[in-house]
Amino acid sequence: MLKFKSAILVLAIFTLLGVSGQVAYGDGPGEQQFVVLIDRHAVSESQNNGDLTESFLGLLSMLKDGKQITLATADDGAMRGPVIAGSAEYKVIHRNTLTTLANSSLAPEADLVNALASNLGVLDVLRAAPGSTVYVLTGGDSDALLGEASERLTSILQEFESNGWAVVGVSLPGSSQYAAEFFSLVEAESGDQVFPLSVPEGFKAFSDSILRLDAKGQLAQLGQGSLAPNEILSSSLNIAPASTETTMIFFKAGPSGSLRLKNPSGFEASQGDRALSTVVETPFIVMWKLVDPVPGQWTVDMHGVEGQISAWHYSANKLNLEFLTPNTVPFDQTVPLVAYITDGEKDRITMTDVEVRARITGPNGSTLIHSLNDDGELGDSIAGDGYYSTTMQPLGTEGDYRVNLELFWPQYNHFITSQKMLSAQPFPSLAVDVLHIGRLNIGERTRIATAQVNVNGQPFAVPVDELQASLTTEAEDSGRLEVIPQKLVNQGRAWEYDIYYTAAEQNQYSILLGLNMSYAGRDYQFAYDTMVLSSLIPPIPAEPAPQVVRLATPPTPPAGPTMPRGLLAIPVVLVVALIAAGIYIISRTKPYGYLYNDRGELLVDFKSVPRKAAAAFMSRDTVDGTEIGVGELKGVSFNFSRGKVDIRSSHTDPSVRINNRPLIEGEEASLHDQTWIGTQGKLFSFLLSPMMQAQPGTGDD
Repeated sequence: MLKFKSAILVLAIFTLLGVSGQVAYGDGPGEQQFVVLIDRHAVSESQNNGDLTESFLGLLSMLKDGKQITLATADDGAMRGPVIAGSAEYKVIHRNTLTTLANSSLAPEADLVNALASNLGVLDVLRAAPGSTVYVLTGGDSDALLGEASERLTSILQEFESNGWAVVGVSLPGSSQYAAEFFSLVEAESGDQVFPLSVPEGFKAFSDSILRLDAKGQLAQLGQGSLAPNEILSSSLNIAPASTETTMIFFKAGPSGSLRLKNPSGFEASQGDRALSTVVETPFIVMWKLVDPVPGQWTVDMHGVEGQISAWHYSANKLNLEFLTPNTVPFDQTVPLVAYITDGEKDRITMTDVEVRARITGPNGSTLIHSLNDDGELGDSIAGDGYYSTTMQPLGTEGDYRVNLELFWPQYNHFITSQKMLSAQPFPSLAVDVLHIGRLNIGERTRIATAQVNVNGQPFAVPVDELQASLTTEAEDSGRLEVIPQKLVNQGRAWEYDIYYTAAEQNQYSILLGLNMSYAGRDYQFAYDTMVLSSLIPPIPAEPAPQVVRLATPPTPPAGPTMPRGLLAIPVVLVVALIAAGIYIISRTKPYGYLYNDRGELLVDFKSVPRKAAAAFMSRDTVDGTEIGVGELKGVSFNFSRGKVDIRSSHTDPSVRINNRPLIEGEEASLHDQTWIGTQGKLFSFLLSPMMQAQPGTGDD
């Protein structure tokens, strides 16, 4: 019966007051509704309480501009609205409410529980959408107690919650036990907040809460200070292009003071400019909203204020950043970060003179900043296509990561943000054991590798068609590549596979193993390093010719005056040392061997590499990768000795693989005849003798 009686009461009030409002009927929910339930008795206790209430109503109307608002008083059940905040009708009910509050010195103490029950009926009649809210404004120094009404209040709050509606407390200064018990139940039963009205902390906290709920971010500070009556607080605000509105909010210690605003051209915004702006002035808050503001630096001067003042702002922009990286990512693999800019119509656009950044905060609170680019480098595929990208190194730790995407205009020192959460977790990967690195016999089926699918080291069965192998070769007949499950566990799935290859002719082959599947609610691909195989007939290496070092016999010095034996020993030692050094240098092995690409084309004949005289003499047995003219190998060096050639890498990125085994930075690997070297997607083969072209009719005997 409570709902029914409340609904009749609400409709009667609407009729008596003659306030026009849009009341939604039908099966579906209507609009969101926002009701301010005011305790007139608490407001009338002091002028300060009245000023705080007026400031709160002004702030709410600005933050909820365009929304349906109803202003209600708790003791007499009067309701004004619902009307759209910012409209002419709202200004009427706002002014009438302030007049009523100013003449409420004799208002009785209100029964907030009954009043809240009536508001529940209002929302029910209006079929209010989820997210609708009743703001209960009370406080003061009442000695009344909530008492037995607490059980009924609990029931009412539960009904609010079941409908997706909120009850938010707005607390005036004072020590009212009734208000304290009321707000305590609100927080305990619904989890909704209670905001004490104070300057500036309470008003700012309330503003940030509204902005977060409406996905508008939070207030950013322009400036703050403590002013004497003749001092001015001057602040500047950079407004970015494509801003649809910018709101500046000033929290001040008292009702005095005025505001002056200048646009980027230096002209003062005046009453005549207010067709494109809205100004709300209250005792403790001044708000100025600019619609479609000119981009650039605006300046604000606040003067005539005594005491503390702080200036804040927030902006809305029609541009937005969309994040293409999936919500779940592998924690132990590199992750591509990809974003693009939209103009409000979800159309991708390209922009100049902007920067796109991603601030990623991990579970431990640490933050890394990544710059995304559209220049076709550092992880970006195509320059100028509107997709801003980079490659992020493995996160290393499982958990949730907060991503703040920023579109930054350096010219205006302004940015807009878009937020997203990433969940880092283990993903499937491949462990591959290469079984065959020698020459393939043509026509012979060879097991070249085994592959195991695992997640964080644990076997993970996948459908056979999700483990894929691809082959690249110059051969006309590419042969036959097979992926065979060792044992099917269920529904055509396996976690361990054998890889077979049958070569059809002499050539070189690149084989890539990978996963192509759905995992953790997203498409997922994983690629293992390329394997290199060959069925080429090896050349017969020539034996290196022995090197004979002939030392010339030094001529006998002519007879002359004798020197002291001590002085004579010095040149003798130097001569012996130089001879020994010369013998060591000359005795070191000259470079030998040949380097071919994966098409069998000779790239390097090591014994004929053009070298600087000093390098050829001092580093006779070592050739640096920068000397051979192969850009992909500039980070390695080759060391030659009798019967042995070693290769050393000076870095780990890009990686170098020798016969499908990684070459670790600072360590050496031996090169033998027909050794494969892979790096940066290119394949090279080292041979001791020039490659012999196969003659017709040759094969595997």
